[in-house]
Amino acid sequence: KATLIVSTEKDLSALLSVDPILREQLSSLQGRLDELATNKRSALNSFERFFQEGLSMKESLTLHSVCLLFEQYFGRLCGDIAASRSAYKRYGTISVVGEEGNEFIFNPDSFMKPIHDSIMFQETVVKTQLFMGYVERRRQEDQETTEEMGGEVGQLVADWAYERWAI
Repeated sequence: KATLIVSTEKDLSALLSVDPILREQLSSLQGRLDELATNKRSALNSFERFFQEGLSMKESLTLHSVCLLFEQYFGRLCGDIAASRSAYKRYGTISVVGEEGNEFIFNPDSFMKPIHDSIMFQETVVKTQLFMGYVERRRQEDQETTEEMGGEVGQLVADWAYERWAI
């Protein structure tokens, strides 16, 4: 059975399992990997077949989705350090170590302060009537779209798209 192991570190594993969106996405990808693992024709099950035939579109999309999920998730965790090659400089200092050269000393508090401030702001905003009104408008839009797509035409479009894009 193919298994997607995020981390064997107990504390990190517990933290990652808290994020419901990440958990749902990983579960979906795990389902795809399980399906491919049981498929005898899958190039993921045969090194020889992989080199002779390459990956199928489904295999390639699954692996790409796994990589993209981790890239996006850890990119969000790393903030601007992931987005800019030199952004790390904002969060540390250079210490002269003598003839060996300079040493960069990362300061986690300087990295976390803007994130903490942003969360504090977000906490305040989501408790306002303005934000509650925004959520209500999104809910109404979702209901209207669901009702519009719930008819025969909506089901026909959904079935057509599923047949062509299902992986």
